[in-house]
Amino acid sequence: MRKLIIIFLISVFAPAGYGQDKPLTQPEFVRMLYSLERNFSEKDSVIDALRRRGIDFVLNDGIRSLARNKGKNDRELRRALEEADRRRRDPVASAPPSVKEADQILKKTRQNTLAAVEEMPDFVVKQQIQRSAAYAGTNNFQTLDRLIVAVSYR
Repeated sequence: MRKLIIIFLISVFAPAGYGQDKPLTQPEFVRMLYSLERNFSEKDSVIDALRRRGIDFVLNDGIRSLARNKGKNDRELRRALEEADRRRRDPVASAPPSVKEADQILKKTRQNTLAAVEEMPDFVVKQQIQRSAAYAGTNNFQTLDRLIVAVSYR
């Protein structure tokens, strides 16, 4: 019975040790870029891997150029690559805040937002729309209808 319990506990808690994947190596990232050339719909998985795993190599101009060419100059891919390089260079500064710090920041943000809403003036908006049409390129526009929209906020 003890053996069964020990085996069960090991099988339950052993995968928790594998939670963090190794960072992407340069050859692995280059293979991903070449696969993007064949199937660009894999872009999201490449970006997810960059954000989740990070990189384990120095980002140089050659890799940036290859990412631009194979990634079809995609802005999101380039940004994820630059973020991964920043996290590689300074892992302490790019670490997310603790739960307590995040809660404090959110609380302060809520208070500031509510204060800003209270300071906003009341608006009254009136919009007048007149639709016209000209037929057969005559440039003779005739009024079809008029619409007046008024919105007031208190």
